[in-house]
Amino acid sequence: MSDAIRALDDLQPLPSKIHGFLQEAVPIALQHFDEWAPKKQNGDPTLDPHLFPHLVRWHVCRLLRQAEYDATLTEVTDDDTAPSIRMMAMSGVEILYRGRKLKLWKSRKGGIPLPGRSGSRKAFLEENRILFDANTEEFFNAHNLVLLWDVDGTGDVSLELVCPMPSDYDRDDVDDWKYPQLWAISVPDAATLVRTSAAVVPDAADQDYANDFGRIEPDADVEETEE
Repeated sequence: MSDAIRALDDLQPLPSKIHGFLQEAVPIALQHFDEWAPKKQNGDPTLDPHLFPHLVRWHVCRLLRQAEYDATLTEVTDDDTAPSIRMMAMSGVEILYRGRKLKLWKSRKGGIPLPGRSGSRKAFLEENRILFDANTEEFFNAHNLVLLWDVDGTGDVSLELVCPMPSDYDRDDVDDWKYPQLWAISVPDAATLVRTSAAVVPDAADQDYANDFGRIEPDADVEETEE
């Protein structure tokens, strides 16, 4: 089992539910520009590249509040099924869930956006190296991950779970304007998510991984910049 699959499986169904929230939020945000934005020559609305993702995040937060996840929580809960979701600056979202910290960010040219002058974003991207001393063999259980969303010209929404690559990078003058990543995996829509049976006997590595995150009992068989 790959590192990416392990991480995604450990966090489900939360990522797929957020994918569904994005699919609801994006059309609402696009409608705002249909009604209010200046039109191009072909009649399409002009999207503000800063306001659009902000509106999407705001509506995702609203949907989180309406769902079983309370977006006003600030404490990590002992309940394995209830993530702690913090509202951040610019309607950003930070999720603490099953021993991991997740950020919901808009994709930048198909990858993680650069941290720019944001000290908190830099700290988040570098924290995996602090935890694991840049030993990529241990990154199957990297704590800091990014839920990276994007939308194409037809309005279709995509979502990936991405592991930032520890890096000495500290500049904004790279060619592709993307932060290095170790791996990425597509998140399926909640409507199409097929859960596999939990009654699987893990190998030794999977057992250690599961114990790290409390998934298996000891005797069980198995630039605006949002922060």
